[in-house]
Amino acid sequence: MAGYHKTGTKSLSAAFRSLGLRVYDAPEVHLFMRRTWIDFLAGKITIEEVAQEYEDQNVDVIVDSPGFFFWKEFHKIWPKAKVILTERDRTEVWWNSAKNFFNNLNQWAPCKYGWFFNYLSPTAYSTLVHLTYPTMYMIHGTLKMYVQHADLDNPSVRNIMM
Repeated sequence: MAGYHKTGTKSLSAAFRSLGLRVYDAPEVHLFMRRTWIDFLAGKITIEEVAQEYEDQNVDVIVDSPGFFFWKEFHKIWPKAKVILTERDRTEVWWNSAKNFFNNLNQWAPCKYGWFFNYLSPTAYSTLVHLTYPTMYMIHGTLKMYVQHADLDNPSVRNIMM
């Protein structure tokens, strides 16, 4: 799928799962593809090697970040694959949904009060610094949507993310 988060990706993931397809959304990426994506973002492996890892894990559908950012590269590797672009009807609708998502995420107790745990676990820290942060920079150009940086009402953040 080529759609950004907050464009119906979770609904489509659920639909594909109901059809018996193996879907890798953001949680699966963080659980099963974390090291692969970290190595790719660090320039240690190619996108073809990332694709091979998806194949080795028998994945049928790739959803959410960072996969959607590389849909063109994946389509070159799998030319018969169908690409679905999900969009919101208006940018402002997407922005409100994304803003609500990050505001709610930042109020969730583990994020609001437990963010420092990322620095106590080597796996959590590596994932945060080498996967989550680079992905957010690729998509939005900022980290200001996260609790320790939260500044979503700043007009410059709105302009960057949109």
